[in-house]
Amino acid sequence: MTPQRPQQGRPRDHRPHQGSAPPPRAIRDPQPQPCRYRGAEGQLDRFWVDGGAQVAAESFRDLPSTQLRRFFSEVKGLGRQLSRAKGDDSRQQAWARIHPQFAMLKSRVVYAAGRLGKDMPGAFVQFVINHVAWVESVEDFEAFLSHFEAVVGFHRYLNEKG
Repeated sequence: MTPQRPQQGRPRDHRPHQGSAPPPRAIRDPQPQPCRYRGAEGQLDRFWVDGGAQVAAESFRDLPSTQLRRFFSEVKGLGRQLSRAKGDDSRQQAWARIHPQFAMLKSRVVYAAGRLGKDMPGAFVQFVINHVAWVESVEDFEAFLSHFEAVVGFHRYLNEKG
């Protein structure tokens, strides 16, 4: 008896799945603690561009810098769209336009994590998910942009060769 050639697209040892289907993968949705980017007087809290940024960069130090830059560039581009708006009404209108795009970072990071596997540290996925949940206004977005820029700087330092 000659072995039959396996059907294209199926592995050789494919057997019909016995029992119930494996559970679908779930997206971990954190329950972020309330976060305030600004101090009592409205200024950006130094923590976000210093110690907090360093801790974040260290937590996903193994993230390839190309991936970090890809996400940062996207946020920076949204920031440029926001900065072109003049006056409070225009800024609020611009924020209403870019906020859904900013919220899509969550789906993009989850997609990248699924595609890259071990090359996308869970700490970075959590970082993006947390900040997307925390950013609710133009001021929050601007504070996050400063924080993210500081994270990129610390990440670059931590991953320098030499």
